[in-house]
Amino acid sequence: MLLLPGPLWITAMCVVGGLLMSLLYSTSSMVESCETRLVKHGYPLGTGRARRAERQAENDSEAWQRYVERYRS
Repeated sequence: MLLLPGPLWITAMCVVGGLLMSLLYSTSSMVESCETRLVKHGYPLGTGRARRAERQAENDSEAWQRYVERYRS
């Protein structure tokens, strides 16, 4: 970072911007990457999606129960 020409604050902002862009791209393809790794390890295609839906359904049912207890009495 110190070897790049220009004022230090511009160089630092370029590095921070690059890190933020790499974080954006890596998180945007996270679901597909996980699914690919599961298939490589022998699981059928769609296992990750099904497991996430299962877990989300459990969370949704708990949230629905809390909602009913609080607002539908």
